[in-house]
Amino acid sequence: MLDYFGDDRVWLQTNLQAARRFESIMFLPGFWPNTACVPSRRRSAQNAFGRKNTFPTAERSLHDLGQIDRLKKPNCRTDGLLPFVIRRLQRCRPEIEAAGHRIRFAVAADR
Repeated sequence: MLDYFGDDRVWLQTNLQAARRFESIMFLPGFWPNTACVPSRRRSAQNAFGRKNTFPTAERSLHDLGQIDRLKKPNCRTDGLLPFVIRRLQRCRPEIEAAGHRIRFAVAADR
């Protein structure tokens, strides 16, 4: 699990292998780390990288709507796993495209 998240080669080869093995399936969004990559409300490695060989998960930030005002808006350039994911996709993009794949995903933001 740590190699998948921490090593570009392992991540890329695993995704390419899945695409070859299941060539009749369209993976959406495709080359994505299969994790909650939104900026984490908690800045702990345990929250960002999961626990004991499990995939990272998003954790509840609110228990009721009355808590909305206390939330700090995360910085998508520095908080959580998104900066890590974007950088990995930039590094691996040439090989992803050379294998006949494209990077596709959607991001929603409020302004």
